[in-house]
Amino acid sequence: MKEDGLVERSEKLGRVLGVELEKLKERHPSVGDVRNKGLWGCIELVSDRVSKKPLVKWNASGSEAKPSNEVSKSLLSSGILPRVRWSYIFIGPPLTTTENELSLVSKALDKALVVADGYVG
Repeated sequence: MKEDGLVERSEKLGRVLGVELEKLKERHPSVGDVRNKGLWGCIELVSDRVSKKPLVKWNASGSEAKPSNEVSKSLLSSGILPRVRWSYIFIGPPLTTTENELSLVSKALDKALVVADGYVG
């Protein structure tokens, strides 16, 4: 890992990911907050940005979890293995990810967030 420079690569691509996450936050009313450390990131989904009310309540299931299930389906249809849990989208691509692949992930997230936006308000 050290000889392949994966830690440095994660740090460099993490900055790219952070910029992309901030852009998604600006474009989508369903995004309450974003954060990342290296290539590990999280998008917090909300039904209202002012109150920061979660889009899906903690421990929801069945029809209450429909928004997160629909976001998962959207990501899966874009070829992204979804890591969606209640009101959180977790991002953790391999350390060998390229900038081009990270761009594809960002596009898939953008598409999925349009779905989440439909549940806002």
